[in-house]
Amino acid sequence: MVMALGGAFTTVKISEHTRTAASLIERFFGTGFRIDEREEGANLVEVAR
Repeated sequence: MVMALGGAFTTVKISEHTRTAASLIERFFGTGFRIDEREEGANLVEVAR
């Protein structure tokens, strides 16, 4: 399970659905997310333990 291990991935678009899901996961599991929106179109999403 990625949330238990931590990790990161890149994606081209961060949807509102993704933001809502991250918020709910943070709320219920205490797992943090950091979304770094970059100008070149790639977005880095980091999952903290």
